[in-house]
Amino acid sequence: MARKVRGPRQPSTVSPKMLIALLTVFAVLVLGISAVALKGTTNRSGDGFPTAQGGPKPSPSAVETPTPEPTESETPEPEPTEPSADETTPAPEPVELAAPSRILTTVSSKVIVRATVGSCDEATSLEISQDGGKSWKQSTALENTGSMKALRIIPTRVELIQLVSLNKDCEPQLARTENQGDSWLAPIGATGAWYLDPAKPTELGGPDGKLSIDCEAISLAATADRAAVLCSDSTLISTTDRGVTWSDPVPAEGITSIGLSDDGYIVSLANQGDCAGIQTAEFNGKKITEPGACLEREIKAGDTAVAQSGDSVFAWSGDAFSISPDGGKSWQS
Repeated sequence: MARKVRGPRQPSTVSPKMLIALLTVFAVLVLGISAVALKGTTNRSGDGFPTAQGGPKPSPSAVETPTPEPTESETPEPEPTEPSADETTPAPEPVELAAPSRILTTVSSKVIVRATVGSCDEATSLEISQDGGKSWKQSTALENTGSMKALRIIPTRVELIQLVSLNKDCEPQLARTENQGDSWLAPIGATGAWYLDPAKPTELGGPDGKLSIDCEAISLAATADRAAVLCSDSTLISTTDRGVTWSDPVPAEGITSIGLSDDGYIVSLANQGDCAGIQTAEFNGKKITEPGACLEREIKAGDTAVAQSGDSVFAWSGDAFSISPDGGKSWQS
């Protein structure tokens, strides 16, 4: 039998569907390989530094920790509080009003006389300044007059200084010096002079003799026809007619003493307000002016005396003698 001869083999053909499937598989393989290759380099932190194992690590200074914002639950800062009453400086204690242990008078702005009061058993000590209180000279010659308890210094004039005092028998007398204490004339009776005997607080010696007042007197400031009395209830009364009539009482809280000024009176006030010391004020017989500057010092009852001449105010308290050149607005010690 004869063999049938085959013709040449035709190339095989691929259908379009199969071609699309092959391309799809190829694309998937390529994408998978690419993903694996990029995995080690695409895992990065938010600030741009690589974080994959083996990559460079970020510098500690480059990474900032954000400060948390305060929330309502946080405790607020405590507000400053006012100091309590226990933490503030206590107010100065009031000074008891007492009979003066010293007296002070100006004859002029330069000549000033001061004296301790003393008693009928202990003689007064009187000193005179001729330079406005910068230096003092004791009048030892006063001992020869028998003057014991000083009641009042009368500022007559530079050439005549007079002292009303009690003698050893507690009787009032008047001693006089015409040479600023170098020597004294023999004492005479005190009739016709203003004075206050503490043993008789409702009675005064006046220009026309003895007279009665309606309060218990602690201290007296007087000259010529006028006088002012500091009463034990911290009020002031005054007269301009030699004691025939007297003013209504004027309250004077904190007052410790009264002295003469040119046309009226000067008073000292102790431990008023924030002032731990004394202040001075003027008294015209009707009212007291606002007190001046504070002269800081410890004040004892009856231990302050004040006087004024012109704008110069003088204060003698304890061992200190102080001068105000401007009517009590400021002080020089």
